[in-house]
Amino acid sequence: PALNDFQISAEAASVIAKATELFANDLLSTCLKNKQVNELEYDDIAAFVGNYEKLSFLSDIIPKRVLFSEAMKAMPATESDETTAQNTNDTNTVSNNNHNK
Repeated sequence: PALNDFQISAEAASVIAKATELFANDLLSTCLKNKQVNELEYDDIAAFVGNYEKLSFLSDIIPKRVLFSEAMKAMPATESDETTAQNTNDTNTVSNNNHNK
C-alpha cells in the first residue's frame, strides 16, 4: 500500500516517536563514551556507525565523509564524459588549425 493511504493511530505515532528518541539518545551517548571531550562531530558519529555491524542500516543515512576528489576517482567514466572529452579535443584541434592558417 502507498504511504499516502497509510493510517496510524495517535498512540502508535507516540510510541514510534519515543522509540526514535531513545534510539538517538542511546546512539549519541554511546558515541560520547568513546570521546575524550563532551562534543560530537559528524565524523565521530559516521565512524561509530561504520564500525558496528548492527548499525549498518544507517550507513546510507550517515556515511563516512569522502573528499570530492576521491569520489570522482571512484566513479566510472561514462559515455557522456568520453564524448565531452572527445568534443574538447576536437574543439582544441579546430582552434589550433585556425591559428595555424
